[in-house]
Amino acid sequence: MWETVNGSRYPCEETEMDISDEGSFTFDNKEWDIVKDLSLEEAFAYVGKGKDWIKATEEELIVGAFGEGIPGVDIQPYGNIIVDMDSEKTQTPFGFAETAPLLELLWRKTGADCPGEEADLELPKGTYHVILQE
Repeated sequence: MWETVNGSRYPCEETEMDISDEGSFTFDNKEWDIVKDLSLEEAFAYVGKGKDWIKATEEELIVGAFGEGIPGVDIQPYGNIIVDMDSEKTQTPFGFAETAPLLELLWRKTGADCPGEEADLELPKGTYHVILQE
C-alpha cells in the first residue's frame, strides 16, 4: 500500500521482502527479477518527476508549479484551488500548475498535506483557498 505525501509516493506499511544474491527478490509472495538498481535521482527522472522538490527553494517551487512563475497579467487575486493529490496537473485561476511542486509549496507555507485539509495560500498575486483531495 502506498500513500502520497507532498506529491511523492511512500509505502505506508511494512511488508516482508526477501532479497536474494541471485538478482531476484520476493515481495507479496511473488518472485521478482532485479533488472537494474536505480539511485533516487535516476528513479525521479525515470518516472518523469525530474526534480526532488523537497530540496527546492520557494522560488524554484513557484517556477516548477507555474512554469515561468505566476503570470504578471491581471488575475483574480482570490479564489479556490482544488488539488487532486494523485493528478500531475492542477487547474488554478491562472492556468494549470504542476501538482508535486504546488503541494510542497503549500506544505511549506501552510502545513497542509493531507486529503480533506484546506488552507489559504499566499502567492505574489493574491491569496487562494486550497482544498486537498484524493
